[in-house]
Amino acid sequence: MNGVFVGEVREIKQPIIVTWFVLAISIFLPTDKGYFQKAQPYFVFVSAVLAGASLSFFHERAIRLRDPEVARRWGTNATILMIIMVAALWHGRDVAGILGSLGFVSFYVGQIILFQDRKRGSHWVETGELNPSPVVYSYGSLLTPVGMLLIAWAFSVQ
Repeated sequence: MNGVFVGEVREIKQPIIVTWFVLAISIFLPTDKGYFQKAQPYFVFVSAVLAGASLSFFHERAIRLRDPEVARRWGTNATILMIIMVAALWHGRDVAGILGSLGFVSFYVGQIILFQDRKRGSHWVETGELNPSPVVYSYGSLLTPVGMLLIAWAFSVQ
């Protein structure tokens, strides 16, 4: 072992997928409002699960393999799926659309900041060199979960 991977955090993808799946299934929880007769929660569910899968499996793998084109493609795919999810939230209540939009923006900006600040983030994917000034506790670490909470809140007021 040459020490290249010493200290690298090995992520398990299953908790990320389970989290996105539970978040997506929560759109069906208020069954007293007749949600099962509408198509809107199904769009939200499918787009949330697919966005989580594309972010956690394909986008993360492309970053680990230093393939900027594939990483950009899967990141764009996840962004489009999240925009579809927010658009589907707008067809419910306006409060859900506002919270979902704010959550999407917070999540998206947080992910950009996180990948710019990571040791093996955007700089590493593009240049092949480790980030010379990584930030451990960046603002992206705050914005990403705040975005997820706002999206979950949008699901709950739906």
